[in-house]
Amino acid sequence: MKLAAEAAQLRLKVMTLSAENERLKDTISFQLGNLLIRAKTWRGLVDLPAGLLRLRRQSLERRGRSAVRDPNLNPETAVRLQQLSLRVFDMRADEIIEAALAECRDPKVAMRLVADLSMSLQLVDFDKSIALARSTVEHDPSPHRILWLAGILYNAGMIEEPLALYRRLDEAHVTMPANARLRRDLIEGLARIQRSGLAVPARRAIKPVKDRSLLYVAASSFPHHVTGYAARTHSLIKAVSRQGWRVEAVTRPGYPADRNDAQHVTGRLGAQEVDGVVYSRLAGPPSNATPFDRYCDDAGQALLEHIHKVRPSVVQAASNHVNAAPALMAARKAGLPFVYEVRGLWELTSAARTPHWEGSERFEFQRRQETRVAQEADAVVAISNGLKNELISRGVDGRKITVVPNSVDPQVFSPRPRDQALASEIGLDDRRVLGFLGSMTGYEGLVDLITALSHLRQDGLDVCALLVGDGPAFREVREAARVMGVSDHLIMPGRVPHTDAPRWYSLMNVAVYPRRPAQVTELVPPLKPLEAMAMELPVVASNVSAISETLIHRENGFLFNKGDVGELTDLLGEVMGTPDRSMAVARNARRDVERRFTWSRAAASLDDLYAQWALKAA
Repeated sequence: MKLAAEAAQLRLKVMTLSAENERLKDTISFQLGNLLIRAKTWRGLVDLPAGLLRLRRQSLERRGRSAVRDPNLNPETAVRLQQLSLRVFDMRADEIIEAALAECRDPKVAMRLVADLSMSLQLVDFDKSIALARSTVEHDPSPHRILWLAGILYNAGMIEEPLALYRRLDEAHVTMPANARLRRDLIEGLARIQRSGLAVPARRAIKPVKDRSLLYVAASSFPHHVTGYAARTHSLIKAVSRQGWRVEAVTRPGYPADRNDAQHVTGRLGAQEVDGVVYSRLAGPPSNATPFDRYCDDAGQALLEHIHKVRPSVVQAASNHVNAAPALMAARKAGLPFVYEVRGLWELTSAARTPHWEGSERFEFQRRQETRVAQEADAVVAISNGLKNELISRGVDGRKITVVPNSVDPQVFSPRPRDQALASEIGLDDRRVLGFLGSMTGYEGLVDLITALSHLRQDGLDVCALLVGDGPAFREVREAARVMGVSDHLIMPGRVPHTDAPRWYSLMNVAVYPRRPAQVTELVPPLKPLEAMAMELPVVASNVSAISETLIHRENGFLFNKGDVGELTDLLGEVMGTPDRSMAVARNARRDVERRFTWSRAAASLDDLYAQWALKAA
């Protein structure tokens, strides 16, 4: 009975997913992704222009239909508006506005159409899209339309212009909905800092009570987030503790309640022990719903009170500036040295995911705050030489920057036989396995890996892919496999507990990290390749600078030219076709990890740094 019930539940799940898949097939985004995936083949590339034209017409027809249902429009006008929607790519913004106004008696109806057209153009012609959005308010200055434009401009990375729109409504005594008032307040906070800068207090001369004690401030942690960020935090804290330091671990005030993706949230504050590490959860305002300057003041005060309670000698905070700035302020008020651990640059991550973000006001704001915290810090820890050089180029004193790279525990990640129980559980047979474990973002290049898988199978290799993790690119990768006909050779179990990672690595023959070229991938190294190296897996990765700092081609791994799917395919075939040589490289990789990339080694570097500043503080 139990087996039958489980089978029924499984069939129901399959049916639900199939229904969702059928629904998604009709969406514009689904079809666009399909076209772009097919374009990775020669035939698909030839068909791409015609496919984009067809999809453009379909998108604009849908937008047009939604705008022309107004009862004030006669059928002839509706037809002409649909025709207009098909011509917008070839028209200037002012021509679109003029044509819409000429066809509609009511300017509000015309601007509703223009707003729809603006949204349709966002990913194709950003400048025209923004010009159209601005024009809607010129012809329809209603509060609803002004709020819509303010949201569009803020999401596009602007600060001053959307703030002016909100103030316009305030001056007119318009009652805004709660979400609009919240966004206005957040933007006002950004504008205040943009004009006057973040007020960092001068350090007070207070002698620390205890030596060799560290307050470590993290933006997130286990068990609420199971990420590479949380793993580095956890491992560093344990390793530094083994160096004889009393580490007081704390997450930023307001966490985890202000993260909608947090797991296992109970609402209780206080201490929480996870695998031997005690994390203190502090009350505080939600960082995502509090103006940044006010968050820094309130969170900084909460951290200062915690400092008076635990009496550390040194304060360290990890990326990003939202987490680090309050910790810097608290350390200054307490007269303690402050170390900023730069794990990445969030503005570059946003730019890699959001078109036209780079150079926007919000991009520049994030850039200035990251730079300011690093400049004000007494010492800076960077996780790569690329990040160190980037910070130096921004005016941070290179003499105070220490590179402490990502690391692993070789005793946890060590060679082990294939986990047959797990293989049976997921239906994995004896085929060779190309593996990936990590966060699935677009710049990880997993669609390129699926393309390579397709080519390898066409060449007659009996190989499959095991991609472990979750993220915004999860569905895109799964759809790529469907389009390329390799869905039956792809296993995607989703996010798994960090403690289970070695079991999943044991199922892989080759670990693949095909990161695509972007500024963030050139500067910020992934942690996962080191885990695979410690497991004695052959690692194939793109030659972005952040990975090339660790991997040396044919010595401790295999590198291909970033973004070159053909070269990736050939290299994977070579690695699987020469197992003896590949395993020799993999064994050398583990020796390299044991020599250079252990948490014990990282903690020793930090020990020297902390001791230096603790003596100065004393």
